[in-house]
Amino acid sequence: DDIALHETQQPNARILARDFKGVLTVYHVQLPSGKVLETFQPHYATLKAGDPVHVLVDPGHDLAWFPGGEK
Repeated sequence: DDIALHETQQPNARILARDFKGVLTVYHVQLPSGKVLETFQPHYATLKAGDPVHVLVDPGHDLAWFPGGEK
C-alpha cells in the first residue's frame, strides 16, 4: 500500500499481471532494472497487463525500519 501506480506518458515501469483479490488488487510490476515488485492497490483500480505506469513510493506515513530483519 506504500506504492502508487499512475498511468502516464512518461512511464518507469510496466504492469506484468493483475490479480484481483476482492477488497484489493495485487499488481506485478516490472521496473527498468528488470526486478518485479508486487503492490496492493484498491479493488477498483483498472490497470491491466501491459500498461505502462509511473511507480512512486508514497506511504503517506512514516515507514518502519527493521535492521537485520528484526521485528
